[in-house]
Amino acid sequence: MTVSRPRGLRNWLLWVTITAVVLLTLGCARRNANDQMTPTASSDPGGAEAPTTGTGSTPAEPSVVPVDRPEAGESRGSLRLDDRDRGWRLYVPSSLPSTGEVPLVVGLHGGFGSGEQFAADGYFDVQAERGGFIAVYPDGISRRVLDIRTWNAGNCCGEAVKRKVDDVAFIDALLDQLVSELPVDEDRVYVTGHSNGAMMGHRLACELSDRIAAIAVVAGSLEAPCSPSQTISILSIHGDADLTHPLEGGVGPEAINKTDYNSVANSIASWRSSNACEGEPVVTSVGPISTESWSCADGTEVRSVIVVGSSHSWPGGAPTGPLRPEPSPDLDASSTVWDFLSTKTR
Repeated sequence: MTVSRPRGLRNWLLWVTITAVVLLTLGCARRNANDQMTPTASSDPGGAEAPTTGTGSTPAEPSVVPVDRPEAGESRGSLRLDDRDRGWRLYVPSSLPSTGEVPLVVGLHGGFGSGEQFAADGYFDVQAERGGFIAVYPDGISRRVLDIRTWNAGNCCGEAVKRKVDDVAFIDALLDQLVSELPVDEDRVYVTGHSNGAMMGHRLACELSDRIAAIAVVAGSLEAPCSPSQTISILSIHGDADLTHPLEGGVGPEAINKTDYNSVANSIASWRSSNACEGEPVVTSVGPISTESWSCADGTEVRSVIVVGSSHSWPGGAPTGPLRPEPSPDLDASSTVWDFLSTKTR
């Protein structure tokens, strides 16, 4: 067959235009067909494109952030127990991992303190950022008129003892609530505390050893009967110049409540016995810091740190008011506490 050329320039231009339109139409149709045959990467609700495998032919599983990841920052919480509203301050660090369960540290303030005060004085939110753990700072109970908060640690202290407040039940209920709401690793639940809060930490180790992996306390002693259901690691930090709670026990010359305290040595001996510690301790001394450490059953540890010249204040903590002794600069107690706790699991 012979195809004749279009006559004239106008006809020739018309012929070229029609041919181009036909070719473009066929090309678009082919591309649309290919688009329908080739999978595309899906988008999550936030509009982020899901990653694909190396070949680009099959979409990979999207990375999903669990719905239980809490917002970073501080918040307040409370629960009702024994006809009392019991409250706490919660801190979730921005360094919290995006997946998996994380440690929980319960920080217990001293007598006349509060959760807010304990967090501030010990710079403990900074430790939470450093360690990627959730921190909760519960409040003891106070008098109806004066905001003087204490814990019932057994032999001490104040209104909590007078009213026979069950603070062990409060911390137990608090742990129940936080474990149900947050990504808490139940094998890495820890307690720290200062003064009356340190005494409460000892009591919790005695009565909630099935829930707590370790305690690390400052300026407090064991002031309650103790029969833990299982072994638990213990760190005690105390200053030898503490005039509120003397290292050797007894009534502190600067103590307000005049409690006859147990000695730190007796407290450590009790934990060595219940943890079945064997052999001589490993003893180290660096400047004003003296440490004794015992290896105990089930991989637990009992450690005693004595800070020469340190008062009743939290070593390395925030500067205190005119009626409170300055904290020792020779030890960062908060870092020491977390360095110890972070190595322990239940």
